Amino acid sequence: MKSTGLLLGAALAAVTPAQLLETTLFLPDSLGGMQGPRCVVYNPAANAVCVGGEQGSSAIVFGPANGAKTARIELGGDIVAWGCNPARNKVYGARASGNRVVIIDGATNRVLANRSVAGGPTAFAYNPRNDRVYCSNISAGVVTVIDGHDDNVRGQVRVGSRPEALCYDSIGNRVYVANSFDRSVSVIDCAADTVIATVPVGSYPSGLCWNPLDNRVYCANRGDDTVSVIDCVTNTVVARARAGASPGEIFHNRLSNRVYTADNYGGSVTVIDGATGVVTARLPAGVEPTALAFNARDNKAYAAARVDGTVTVIDGAGDSILAVLGVGSDPVALAWCAQDNRVYCTNRRDHSVTIIDGAGDSVIATVGVGANPRALVYNPRANKVYAADHAAGVVTVIDGASHATLATVPAGARPEALCYNCARNRVYCANETGNTVTIIDGVGDSTIVDVAEESRPIALCHNPANDKVYSANYDGGWVTVIDGAMNIRTGTVPVGRGPTALACNSRDNRVYCANFLDGTVSVIDGAEQRVVRVVSVGTEPRALAWNRRDNKVYCADSRSATVTVLDGETGGVLATVGVAETPSVLGWSPRTGQVYCGHAAGGVVTVIDGAGDSVLAEVYVGGATDILVCSDGNGWVYVADRFDGRVSIIDAFTNSVSGEVEVGRMPWALCVNTADGRVYCADYGNSTLSVIRDVAGVVGPGKAAARKRSGPTVRRGPLLPPPGGRVLDSQGRDVTGIGLRAAGVYFLVPADGRGVPERVVLVE
Repeated sequence: MKSTGLLLGAALAAVTPAQLLETTLFLPDSLGGMQGPRCVVYNPAANAVCVGGEQGSSAIVFGPANGAKTARIELGGDIVAWGCNPARNKVYGARASGNRVVIIDGATNRVLANRSVAGGPTAFAYNPRNDRVYCSNISAGVVTVIDGHDDNVRGQVRVGSRPEALCYDSIGNRVYVANSFDRSVSVIDCAADTVIATVPVGSYPSGLCWNPLDNRVYCANRGDDTVSVIDCVTNTVVARARAGASPGEIFHNRLSNRVYTADNYGGSVTVIDGATGVVTARLPAGVEPTALAFNARDNKAYAAARVDGTVTVIDGAGDSILAVLGVGSDPVALAWCAQDNRVYCTNRRDHSVTIIDGAGDSVIATVGVGANPRALVYNPRANKVYAADHAAGVVTVIDGASHATLATVPAGARPEALCYNCARNRVYCANETGNTVTIIDGVGDSTIVDVAEESRPIALCHNPANDKVYSANYDGGWVTVIDGAMNIRTGTVPVGRGPTALACNSRDNRVYCANFLDGTVSVIDGAEQRVVRVVSVGTEPRALAWNRRDNKVYCADSRSATVTVLDGETGGVLATVGVAETPSVLGWSPRTGQVYCGHAAGGVVTVIDGAGDSVLAEVYVGGATDILVCSDGNGWVYVADRFDGRVSIIDAFTNSVSGEVEVGRMPWALCVNTADGRVYCADYGNSTLSVIRDVAGVVGPGKAAARKRSGPTVRRGPLLPPPGGRVLDSQGRDVTGIGLRAAGVYFLVPADGRGVPERVVLVE
């Protein structure tokens, strides 16, 4: 009995504030979460298109009938190439991480198998005669053979150095392999899965296609700008054609018996007569054409150019250009959907897929598959979170209670900052290179108007004293003023060079602007809309914060390793506080009256006394601490490390780290949902939002008045979850289904994820 009492006492002492990763939200919606879409394949058996990307460890499936996303498939790694087995309705993905081939059921969009292969799976060829899939392994110098029926690896065929491309010859039942480092093509007899010939070709062979009309294979040699023509009967080179600079992708047009190469550095598409091997045309195709596709219904070729974001449409009969279509940024892959006559183009940099009408040569839609969330803001009136996508130029609206995506609102190019106008229930988005501020209705989640700016707006703030929104234009050296009621620009206030941060003092109707290149802060009178004082601060001021309790404004001087304290009413300098190097962000905690300063390096958060203007503590959290937010309601300070993918939680009353939560890659922004006790973290490198749930509530003095919580429930095992809910341990890890008996502190999370989780102390 004594030991049980000691254990109970220890367990009760362990009831500490806990924060947990509640969920991860994909952007721009639940069928997103992919960055850098780079490969695409059409599966005719399912009439579906699969897209793979550089980040997200998933596949996004489109239903070509309506051009909409229909599924998101978790793959455990990122895909570099696709293959298709239409006889079995299967899709094969080359997963570079872990050297695996993921096999997907095209009917159910479920993973059937995950096969280990040799190093660097790169390309596929399907042999319908023996129902096998051949996968080139660029690092290992082999081709892996996979059975199409049972998905097992049947063996490996040793070929040349760095096999980069494959094609299948159905007449000879052979697979041809381009060995990019060997200047050769290996020929595999598929009856025995052995190499029967090695054909010398040009320098750095990187693309192959088969011509069934003349039974020839064409090999694009990137290193010497040629195409080698191989006779498939004798396996010898019978001709060599001069292509444009750096030919890569290549395909055969069986309707006109022509071969097309994408000349990556030549900015052209070379057209070769399939019978003679003679070049018949060289057509301009944008800057760095990389991907090709063929439309067999309308006899058209498509070439995607990476640098200028275009797709050139070529008439396959007349070798002329029919259209040049603008698509997304960095288009790198194309696929033609035969049943619906559409071409799908993956745009790597803005994480989207453009759908082209094959008959009309027009863009039907551009669909987002991922995002680079860079800014966040919370709407307390509607309980919504807004995430600005820096790559796609949109703002995603998320319901704060259900986590559902409510809308995707078009903004301008490179949205950089968001702010909320509570009086008007509107959200403002500063579009850095679009030179606009988009105003979004907080009720209807639609654009009200785009207000024109001139010179790189990068910071926003709302002044509730006069219902104006202020936008700092970095390149112009001014702040524009937008009327919150009329949604029009009412003035421009010249400030210093490189205005980079804004803060509002609503008590005195003042707006403060940090001028990064001048080492000054401009004080703007909200009534007169003019600068009434210019204050010299430290070098390269980067961030501002207002302390409404003591009416002070704090300026982080990033190169001086100081924080300058200004009088909120007069703008005069009250103190200069020495801090750690590279102070870059500031936050004020209304629960303690303390100011928290994050740093771009050094791994510390400096805590400044808001009343006395002195350093109280340096809290070490590691990494970079320049993404920080103070929660008004519960006394927590959240600090994101963009290099480590984690958020540290600081107790504002003890100034100690109470825990850490792992989030996505490159966390870039934080915002607090005061209604539901959640913090949202924008994972710039993951196309996700990480949702952190406060399961401990308010800390420090007065916590009972702010949020009442009962003491922990003491139980003896086993511990089971509530119906449909989850069990989390004290570190926020999901331990549901383990049948817990080990003593400790646990949290029972309700099925809908809402409400306060029940704290349980399990004793032996």
